[in-house]
Amino acid sequence: MVANKSLIFKKVHETPTVAGQDIAVESRDFDLDQELLGGSILVQVLYVSFDPYMKGRMVEKPVMGPYKLNEPIPNTALAKVLQSKNEGFPQGAIVRGEFPISQYAVATAEDLQAGWAHLIENPLNLPLDTFLAALGMPGLAAYASLYEIGKPKKGETLYVSAAAGAVGHVVGQIAKREGLHVIGSVGADEKVDYLVRELGFDAVFNYKKETVDEGLARLAPDGIDIFYDNVGGETLDAVLLKMNTYGRIIACGAISQYSRVQGPYTGYGVTNIFNITVKRVTMAGYIVTDPNIGPKYGAEHMQNVSKWIHDGSFTSKSTVVDGVDQAADGFVGLFYGKNIGKALLLCFQNAVARSPSNAFATHGLGQVKGPIETRIQKWAVGIARLTSLYGGRDFLDSSSANLKDTQKAPEEMICIIQHAVPNPLPPWHGHQQPDICLADRILSEFAAIGLRLHICRWSDHLTPTTESVTAAHRHVKSIMAEKGPFDGIMGFSQGAAVAVSMILRHQLETPSTPPLFKFAILIGSPLPFSHSLMYGIDTRDYFGVSCNVDCSILARYNRPNKVPTYLITPDRYLKDDDDEDFHRTEEACQQPTAAMFYQMFHSTSDEVRMDIPTVHIFGRRDPWYLHSKDVLELACAERASVLEHCYGHEVPRHLSEEICDLIESAVALSVESRSDP
Repeated sequence: MVANKSLIFKKVHETPTVAGQDIAVESRDFDLDQELLGGSILVQVLYVSFDPYMKGRMVEKPVMGPYKLNEPIPNTALAKVLQSKNEGFPQGAIVRGEFPISQYAVATAEDLQAGWAHLIENPLNLPLDTFLAALGMPGLAAYASLYEIGKPKKGETLYVSAAAGAVGHVVGQIAKREGLHVIGSVGADEKVDYLVRELGFDAVFNYKKETVDEGLARLAPDGIDIFYDNVGGETLDAVLLKMNTYGRIIACGAISQYSRVQGPYTGYGVTNIFNITVKRVTMAGYIVTDPNIGPKYGAEHMQNVSKWIHDGSFTSKSTVVDGVDQAADGFVGLFYGKNIGKALLLCFQNAVARSPSNAFATHGLGQVKGPIETRIQKWAVGIARLTSLYGGRDFLDSSSANLKDTQKAPEEMICIIQHAVPNPLPPWHGHQQPDICLADRILSEFAAIGLRLHICRWSDHLTPTTESVTAAHRHVKSIMAEKGPFDGIMGFSQGAAVAVSMILRHQLETPSTPPLFKFAILIGSPLPFSHSLMYGIDTRDYFGVSCNVDCSILARYNRPNKVPTYLITPDRYLKDDDDEDFHRTEEACQQPTAAMFYQMFHSTSDEVRMDIPTVHIFGRRDPWYLHSKDVLELACAERASVLEHCYGHEVPRHLSEEICDLIESAVALSVESRSDP
């Protein structure tokens, strides 16, 4: 038997839900080894969706089927099959369907059919929680209803209420793709900023600071063509007066009314309904299972939105509550606007999904835990000294110059070595949208906030791409000699390659001494490209002039506006899309540097593993994707955390919270293994 924590429905109620009173978390015994009936499965519940309509099943006269008192509340979830007596749901499969909000559950064949259960197919290896968000019911609802009811036309104006919610943020992004002018309303300034800066909304207003009348008068003086209504009540009433002739209203929800309902039909009385007649407005509601909604658009939605997420042009945002212990508060928070994007519950606190392809921990999209500044303040507890290496000088702007001669705090220091990527990004970065470089943002904000909080007292810029690696090693070591040892090292691009080379070189040369750093953060990390990078041997340039690699070979890959593909091992990284005949040529395989790296990076010896906590962040569309995978092989599996995203060499800004989670995991591991000085 194991303890199985569940969210229990305790009381029918018409008023706002009270955590601990109307719904509560309880622990009940569960037999993981129980004998299953034919057609049944036993699952570990991974993620559960929190949805506003759930409140409507808690009232005395629900429109949908009521929840059972003193039983776990069911809702759409993702679950992993632990035991199966159903050929359609084999052991190890990931299933989406209706499951109890519990850590474990058994579903009969009838349950699976009633809950629309089906296997998750994930050929693009997208984060799991995406399948409850933009690729789940909210995403399908947004996609299908916008096209079926809204019938968007380029140049029209769309207004979406609750625009930062699970449906709203998807509607806005699709509408932008169709060429509409998109306006949203939200209840917090940080949501305004997120929708405009991160998702590309044209304008957003905070309804707590100005009324809907005022906001739309300011932002939509020519009226609204499509209103996507998630709120109802006063908002709907105000928008009815702003609708253009032949406008369309998509009635998705009325979250402002759910706690006012004294039965299915009462609440705020809309007074401007006659304007539907005057303006010949079409207004229609829907349920996602309607034949003209989900079934009609399901395949199209999955194909298009998954492709957009994979290519980085679309964001699936989730706010994740960590652990069933927090489930009651997490659900209640949905009605107070505490989520951005889809509200989800991760059923095991601090759970880390395991990648089927390797032994390393893989973090998907995580929870929002607060602004970056708050996170960095927390890091300061475990990171008194951090050095960071960045990539090429080609992308440097003047921002780092502003960090010289900073304030002093002798007891703590952070060596920030940063640069900034210009806009637009170079073509090989695989993501052609402005302002997406998170690797740069993390370093920049870390430096700026560190200064403001008196954590950081020194900064510099190091360019291992254009300076010799000997100079790079010497530079960092001179800093450490002057300022004292650093707790950790953060490297991006070639800075990550230098970081790896410094860590491994130290271990190989002085195996009996403590590690050079206590943890490492490696973002977009290629392998060291030559023994000059690996061992710190001076080299005149980046492409191997002073190395044992034939420069004529490398020159073929040093073409303008194209990232080179370097010779790292005899049988990998030699393929070029424009020069396929060069892949795995005997000439390349015979190069001594390639042979050396093959031995070095495919060794099974423990002495070439980075024996420190490491964080690995890299994208599947990165030209150095395979390099990053091989760097991962140099880490200790039990001490490595991974974020493998679906973008390019850089990391998009919307993953900032996930990056923070990973950095904190490395800091925590390093703190556990030592006593702070």
